[in-house]
Amino acid sequence: GCSKLVSITIPFVGNSASYGYPFGYIFGTDSYSGGTGTTQYYHYSSSSSSSSSGYYYIPATLRTVTVTKGEIKYGAFYNCSNLTTVSITGNQTSIGGSAFYNCSALSYISCYAVVPPAVESDSFYGITEGAVLNVLSSAIPSYSESEIWKDFTILPLTTDVRSLEVSLPAGS
Repeated sequence: GCSKLVSITIPFVGNSASYGYPFGYIFGTDSYSGGTGTTQYYHYSSSSSSSSSGYYYIPATLRTVTVTKGEIKYGAFYNCSNLTTVSITGNQTSIGGSAFYNCSALSYISCYAVVPPAVESDSFYGITEGAVLNVLSSAIPSYSESEIWKDFTILPLTTDVRSLEVSLPAGS
């Protein structure tokens, strides 16, 4: 397991860029010390409208996820209740229904897309009330007028830094 993982950057959610499984898939279905078991619902393919589910173990310490490519599909982060921060790099054009369903600690979202990604009415159901959405200053008017997005506390991104790599000493 990844019992001490706090932050992760992934190119896509699931088992491939064309999707198939939710976020928990990358951590697996086997219990491990420091893993939190959760049921995640998802659509196996983009042409499917019926839900499937799986029980996955996600590191209890994981708080931050950055998605660099690929769409954020239905149920992608369903029940990831420990997540506090999500960064969407701007390559996503849509966020599927129930994508962040019951991510009750999710309170900060950074989105680098100039055009607000299309969202479903329940994409952010159950996240922290008053969650902050950081976007490019030039995109604030678009997000402020866009359904669902306008319900966030919208603030400008304060930096252009999109990634930071840190090398820790062995044994950390």
